[in-house]
Amino acid sequence: INTAGFNSAASYGTGLHVYRDKLNVTQATNINASGYGAGGIRVDGVDNTVTIPRGVTVAANGSYGTGLLVSYGKGNVINLNGVVEATGPQGIGAHFGISEYTNSYRWESVSLAGDNSDDRYFFTKMNSDLYGALVDSFNIAGSLTGSSAAIRINAYTHVKAINFMQGATITGDILSEWNPSFTYTPVNYGTAINVGVSDAAGTPDPAFTMRYDGTIYGPASFNLHVVGGTFSYNGTYSGLTAAVQAGATLKGNATYLLYVD
Repeated sequence: INTAGFNSAASYGTGLHVYRDKLNVTQATNINASGYGAGGIRVDGVDNTVTIPRGVTVAANGSYGTGLLVSYGKGNVINLNGVVEATGPQGIGAHFGISEYTNSYRWESVSLAGDNSDDRYFFTKMNSDLYGALVDSFNIAGSLTGSSAAIRINAYTHVKAINFMQGATITGDILSEWNPSFTYTPVNYGTAINVGVSDAAGTPDPAFTMRYDGTIYGPASFNLHVVGGTFSYNGTYSGLTAAVQAGATLKGNATYLLYVD
């Protein structure tokens, strides 16, 4: 449990940086990173679980702020039960991003892999760290806001599942550039958007209710599943599939654009 708060207007400041593997971190107090390009929480590592509990706000409301950034690793789980917001110009609520050759870890490792034992170790570890989805599940039961995007997924970044749970409120678009073919990954390595679940395993929640009015854009990766309860969607969805399970209700005024995988 991290009981240290953060309140700073410094440019590029970061409230909490999780820079290890296999940690289970709960951010127990508010973070306010209001400077230019600042971030609330950043995660670099493998098999970490980060929880923002109810009653806690992680804010990065300066220009180009990012509420939550997961930028390196695999197998991470994010539980959002409180508030994450980036309301300033070009703000991103939750950003999941590993680029290809511009990533400093990869560039250094590819350049130096054979030079000495330390470099060979780093290269081997990096390959292991990146062999899998950056995020296994992003579980949203709280409030997520981004002026530019509520959720942004980079082209070389795999997020297995985004789960909408009771209490979820999302303001801003959900955008993904992820395309499995970019990384020679099987096409079925998409991103599931599971609406109306009570846990990361996908158990239907018949009491779930939510309205969402933003754009959902992931033509090469998104698979929308309305699993339980009632989901009112009023926007444009671009993805591979969209399905409503028995017992769940999808309503609203939306456009659905489905692409062949």
